[in-house]
Amino acid sequence: MASSYLTVGSGDRHVMALHGWFGSARGWGSLPDYLDGSAFTYVFPDLRGYGGRETPVALATAMEEFLGRE
Repeated sequence: MASSYLTVGSGDRHVMALHGWFGSARGWGSLPDYLDGSAFTYVFPDLRGYGGRETPVALATAMEEFLGRE
């Protein structure tokens, strides 16, 4: 399954910003422009079924992927 996400920065510490229901990574607007990319790497993923991601086939499949049991 293809991933769709935006990354900003190149810092050693990572921050994940999750969008809301029916949103996408692009929903954060211009916020990434104001983040300090030297200290952190920010990841803005599209959750499954939203933005550029495919819709999941089944919840069990989604949970197995989440738990790293693909």
